[in-house]
Amino acid sequence: MNFPDFSQKGYHIIEELGHNHAGGRVTYLASTLASTDTEEKVVIKEFQFAKNAVNSWADYDAYQREIEVLQGLNHPGIPRYLDSFETAQGFCLVQEYKNAQPLSLENAWVAKDIKKIAIAILEILAYLQNRIPPVFHRDIKPENILVDGELNVYLVDFGFAHIGQGEVAMSSMVKGTLGFMPPEQLFNQELTLGSDLYGVGATLICLLTKTKSVDIGNLIDAYYRINFKSKIKSKIRRINPDLINWLEKMVEPKPKERFPDANTALEALKPLEVRPTPKVNCSVQIVEVTAREFSEQLNSQIVIQNPIRGTMLTGRLQIAPHPNDPKVKPPGHAWIHISPRHFKQNQVECNLTISTKKLQADSTYEREILLITNASNEPYRIPLRVNTASLPKQSQLPYGHIATLFGLSFLFCGRSFLDLFGAMIFYGIFRTSGFLLVLIMMVWLTLEQRLSQERQGRKIGALTGLVMAAAIALVTGNLALNNLNQGMVMMVLAGYLGANSGAITEIVSWRFNQTPAPKIAKVLAGAIAGTMAALTVFFSDIKHDTYYIPVDIGIPLWLILGMLVSAFAGIVVCDLLLDDFTPPWSVIFSLLTIGLGITLGMVFLWGWWSMLFSAIIIAVCLGKMISPTTKRSRLIRTYQKNILQLIKP
Repeated sequence: MNFPDFSQKGYHIIEELGHNHAGGRVTYLASTLASTDTEEKVVIKEFQFAKNAVNSWADYDAYQREIEVLQGLNHPGIPRYLDSFETAQGFCLVQEYKNAQPLSLENAWVAKDIKKIAIAILEILAYLQNRIPPVFHRDIKPENILVDGELNVYLVDFGFAHIGQGEVAMSSMVKGTLGFMPPEQLFNQELTLGSDLYGVGATLICLLTKTKSVDIGNLIDAYYRINFKSKIKSKIRRINPDLINWLEKMVEPKPKERFPDANTALEALKPLEVRPTPKVNCSVQIVEVTAREFSEQLNSQIVIQNPIRGTMLTGRLQIAPHPNDPKVKPPGHAWIHISPRHFKQNQVECNLTISTKKLQADSTYEREILLITNASNEPYRIPLRVNTASLPKQSQLPYGHIATLFGLSFLFCGRSFLDLFGAMIFYGIFRTSGFLLVLIMMVWLTLEQRLSQERQGRKIGALTGLVMAAAIALVTGNLALNNLNQGMVMMVLAGYLGANSGAITEIVSWRFNQTPAPKIAKVLAGAIAGTMAALTVFFSDIKHDTYYIPVDIGIPLWLILGMLVSAFAGIVVCDLLLDDFTPPWSVIFSLLTIGLGITLGMVFLWGWWSMLFSAIIIAVCLGKMISPTTKRSRLIRTYQKNILQLIKP
């Protein structure tokens, strides 16, 4: 084959690389005469103006512009400009030789390689766009992109390049390649930094759909939109939908809907996976748990889902290291347990078990859960916030008042007092005007003393006592016509005992606790007083003797004892409520204490040994109620002893 002789210019033609007869352009592989080594090989592009009717010497300015552009460029992806010279037939441009093939040659490109090519092209474009003024290639297509065996990419043919933004001449614009020119270039509108991105996107679509450059028009509709999704599905399967969306944005007909420049498109492309990748959907953005009790074990759950079909989510969870957490053998943690820790499924429920036993009270611990999956190179981070409970108040049972209540209840069952009271009722002592006078005087004297000042306590106690006594009297028939006197006496005693019991409860609460007695304590005192007044019902058939205590001494002693039992029942409730015990717990504890005293009194003072079993049951119940308090005290002592060894927030 006869090649032109460029020896006078210092070059020897080796072979023809390609030609475009219609355009009057031939490309040769040549070498310098000084050496035939590969490193000295060059590419000579000959523009034959004399032989071609289309191109003429008037087009020399276009090629001179390419020379000017190439002389100012220095990028590994752009073959360097080496030389240029005129010939008898036209003009020659000499560039660095790259042993690479154009993308227009048929090749079995895989999606992973296509992404690498796209990144390389965008890096070249970013270099061109960052120049001042920016350089527009305007003819990006598969024929003008070379790729070697190591996927090094080169952009060639800057014959239609334009420096700076603005409108371009129609004569130069129509020489571009239809299907790869953006609409704004086609219609002689202002170029933007996103204009060349259209050609890059169209080139990548040709690779993905295995469409030849001359056939790309088959994919373009009347609105200049390239429709390629169906072609990709039939050629290359399982392309990441995000990558498809990125490619659609590259070839948007409207410049404003395209990526604004190569740098933006490049940054959007880099993190995208070629194949569909799982996606992490987490049920919570932050895990926050709060302990209600000291040393409580907390539980929480995280639901992890993968909505991407055709993929499988695999991963593991772990707690991010924290300087205050003790070191344990991986993958464990000192106070947080995760189950399951590893998973391979598209929906998994991970349970967190958090032990606050080793944590400081009344503190907030902030840690981080790391979800490491195949969905991303970076772990998915879930903040974890643990709020520990306050150190429980060290409650001390009012043992003095409890012992007093127990002792008074025990004495209340003394046989002498009950026998005396029964004798007074059933042998007419209360029917004498003298006794009524004494009773009235006692009430009057009491009202004049300190108890009269506690009107609220007296009112609540008296009312409750009357109600309780009336209820018992109605049930037992003591308010019937034949027992009316006994019933009325019981009501008077119930009101009297209830009033004074409520008043005593109020006074003692102010004296020891510096607070008013709760209403429930005064109600309890009045109720017990009313019940004691009604106890006479149960001794109506007992023969009474009064040999142990004289009547004139027994009456006031019994009244005082009844008031004290009722009052101390309310006082114990006051003390327990002040120590943060619940009202039901406090009332039950007080009643059980009275019950234990009464049953033991029946056993030891009356000889009713059948009541021993009841006493044992009551004692066990009291022990069960006291147990949490002693356990809490022991827990507080242990915490205070080991506080330096606890994990810090």
